[in-house]
Amino acid sequence: MHLCNFLRVYLKIGSFFLLFSLNAIASKKIITENKIWESNEWKRLLHSETSIFGDLSEADSQSFFLAPNGRRDFKAELFALYDQTKNLANIDNKHAICRFPARTKWLFEKLSKNLDTSLFKKCTDLNKYLILVDSEKVSLVFSSYYLESPASAFGHTLLKLSRKRTDFYQETELLDVGINYAAEVTTENPVLYALFGLIGVFDGKYNAIPYFYKVREYNDFETRDLWSYELNLTSEQHQRMLDHLWEVGNANFNYFYFSENCSYNLLTLLEVADFSLDLTSRLPTLYTVPSHTIQIVNEVPGLVSKVSVAPSLRQRFDFNFNRLPIFEQDLLLKAYKERNLEVLGEMQNNTLLIDTLITYIDFLNAKEVLLGTGEISKWKKKILLHRSKLGKNSLELTNITDLKSAPQLGHAPARFGIGYVDRNYDDQNLSGVQLQHRMPLHSFMDNPVGQPKYSRLEFLDVTMSFLKNGTLLIDELDLVDVMALNPITRYKIPYSLKAKIGWNRDSTRCSYCSVFSVYTAGGASIEKDKTLFYGFVGLVTESSTEIKEYTQFNIRPEAGLRHLLNDKFAIKFNLSSDYLLESDQNFTQGEIDFNFYRNDNERLQMKFLGREKRNKQINLNYYFYY
Repeated sequence: MHLCNFLRVYLKIGSFFLLFSLNAIASKKIITENKIWESNEWKRLLHSETSIFGDLSEADSQSFFLAPNGRRDFKAELFALYDQTKNLANIDNKHAICRFPARTKWLFEKLSKNLDTSLFKKCTDLNKYLILVDSEKVSLVFSSYYLESPASAFGHTLLKLSRKRTDFYQETELLDVGINYAAEVTTENPVLYALFGLIGVFDGKYNAIPYFYKVREYNDFETRDLWSYELNLTSEQHQRMLDHLWEVGNANFNYFYFSENCSYNLLTLLEVADFSLDLTSRLPTLYTVPSHTIQIVNEVPGLVSKVSVAPSLRQRFDFNFNRLPIFEQDLLLKAYKERNLEVLGEMQNNTLLIDTLITYIDFLNAKEVLLGTGEISKWKKKILLHRSKLGKNSLELTNITDLKSAPQLGHAPARFGIGYVDRNYDDQNLSGVQLQHRMPLHSFMDNPVGQPKYSRLEFLDVTMSFLKNGTLLIDELDLVDVMALNPITRYKIPYSLKAKIGWNRDSTRCSYCSVFSVYTAGGASIEKDKTLFYGFVGLVTESSTEIKEYTQFNIRPEAGLRHLLNDKFAIKFNLSSDYLLESDQNFTQGEIDFNFYRNDNERLQMKFLGREKRNKQINLNYYFYY
């Protein structure tokens, strides 16, 4: 009897191991025969990039891999995962299924095996994270351009995870979770910052943060609009994205300011969430512009289900301030200046006036108000107490932001121009063909729809002419050309600035000498309806190898205006003078620039330049990605 029981148990154990061995052999056969380590899905999970040395993961941390050479050998990495998932008896936070839940679920699906999801209950660290990011929707968020910070000059993107709405938890995005990818900056030196950002010295990291921190940072401190694009992901895709975020959360990636930046890495997350998406392949080779990634996502049919915008604190104040009559605006500014609510007199009961004053305090003193420091915070508390006694609801803020500023509507970042030029060269009037090429992003006379309205940000802008006498001239090669206009208002007089570095043939000392120049200027601007007026005073430093011992300093005042006639036509007038510090000479130049916007990516430009000699040019500009 005992012998029979022994044989029965023995046979059961033997059958179990035999079945296990057969399953293992069958699984390995599926992996080997289908070479699933070569699949795009597996490569996306490993963040693969193709180089001259073959496939290589963009992740730099060994913690992102199970195999010692997993960063280069995707087959070894897959079998390392497979080997660990064969033993599911002793699961802890260090186990493969706890470290790589998205990879594990994907592998079991490829092997047509059922995965007992209750096993994940043993992953205590993973479960704490999943509670933190518990959500039902995900949105791609674009924070508008901010030229005062080089890292944000092109804008910024992040993800917003919207929590599940319940009877007790109503819809308010301030309680959502933000997923941010950014460089871990290790220097405050601006030169090293630029260099390290260009060559990938900084580590890039993913971080989960309360979304209201980003609202406070972007909307309030930096007065940037936040455009949200809610994505149409299935529950399975949404969960895979959350699982994969856990996998990349502890990994480091080289951060490249122009290419593998925040926007590029968020697209890779979306490609893991939905394997059918093909987003990163549509990016240019040399750069990734955040607004372009917004356009790419919006061009995928059905991917974006809803678009919304959170206007900046500055916009909210402007909107309310312009609702007030002039005398009430004056009262508000006087009350703020004197820190005295009594100045308002009978208008203290005007809820719009009080609400606008509170917004004004927040706008000018965002950090002090947040920290509750200084006299201004104490005064704001008194105003809030007064406001609570009025008992009326605030007026709704609707249609504040111009929808034409939505980034998905903007032109492509690169520009190519071809046209006709008629100029004086070597004391002759010569005509010819002019070619122009510019890297990102936007010039002052490009179509303003979907772009920074008051700014110019251009890199590597080259213009050359083929004249009819056979001469080839490099007219201009700008390394960087930036301008930020901040129009004066009744309540603030901000400064405007511009800078330009590069080579040109516009020397004050000789006709079409090649001159390297650096121009920096400060000034002011004002806007009236569709006309923007500006003025600058700056210093120009010129040097040239074509003129012996030539280094020159000029003072350059300039003034101009841009008028947007309608959505199709714009015109610019500009007048400048160069005063040579080493002599009493001065050189004056005028410019008239007509522009017709045929569509988002085509512009016809007619420009007249007048100096000692006159130049005329007509160009057709085309905007594109590459």
